[in-house]
Amino acid sequence: MKFSDFFLGLLLFLVCLSFQTARSQSDIGFKAGVTAYGFHKQKSVRTDEIGFSAGITYQKEITRNLNFRPELLFTKKGGWVIIDFGTGIKEDLYYVDLPILLSWEFMNNFSLQAGPQLGLLVAEKSADKELPKLGANIFNMDASGGFLWEISRKINLGARYSYGLTKIFENYEYRNSVIALSIGYNLY
Repeated sequence: MKFSDFFLGLLLFLVCLSFQTARSQSDIGFKAGVTAYGFHKQKSVRTDEIGFSAGITYQKEITRNLNFRPELLFTKKGGWVIIDFGTGIKEDLYYVDLPILLSWEFMNNFSLQAGPQLGLLVAEKSADKELPKLGANIFNMDASGGFLWEISRKINLGARYSYGLTKIFENYEYRNSVIALSIGYNLY
């Protein structure tokens, strides 16, 4: 089975799951925010580019303090790739990301979130138009973790770090690294 088939199947499953909202304790909402992104290679992490992230959220209560929280986000990522003796290429990568998180409310209105994040590359742009694109892999997987503060029943603030687990380019060891700050609005 191809990854794109799996990804589309998972999206369809989440859409179907969202129709249960009226019958159970769950929330659908929107979120948007700013990201600091870059590439990491082995032990060095560099997140000095500024981007954005926006999308829809879904939260389903499992127990009183534990929630299942998938999201569907459009995210700008990228960074500098050093190719030869200090020569670098800036690559901008645009993903549809699917974080599949568990959210644990450890204090009233404060939650710790963690889980995998699947990404599907939808566009790649190189800042230097004369050099060819490096050919980013279409699939990306990250480990994500962060915090969510529910200011009210409708509004929340989030902070999250995503650490790339898969190589972005076939011939280079770079992986994505993203710090995200967001504001969310729950519809239900």
